[in-house]
Amino acid sequence: MRFVPSLVHGLADYSSGALVLAVPVVVQEPEPARHVMMIIGTLVLLNAVLTDYRAGILPFLRLRLHLRIEAVLGALMIALPFIVTLTLPMAIMTCLFGVTFLLLAATTVLPEQACGKRRRDSA
Repeated sequence: MRFVPSLVHGLADYSSGALVLAVPVVVQEPEPARHVMMIIGTLVLLNAVLTDYRAGILPFLRLRLHLRIEAVLGALMIALPFIVTLTLPMAIMTCLFGVTFLLLAATTVLPEQACGKRRRDSA
């Protein structure tokens, strides 16, 4: 069931991308893990900026592709503690971000669904 509006999704993308970028630096995570987290945070922000939705700045990617990319990034975030060495708090945070990305990818309303809903409401 898709119920998250694309504007809310976009705001979540920008805030979560910024957090994924900032948290490893603030908590002084070891080098390889910090760099991987910063790359993922940059990809999340780039994905948000380039998506054709209400929060997008340079509309290049369709929302459906954006959600697929986000699902892949979410799965990567969940797998990350098993790929690189993370402190326990960072591993938990990484998994929570991954689950959040997957949930957002699965529950964001697609444009064709929003249009169909409006048509039904106006009839």
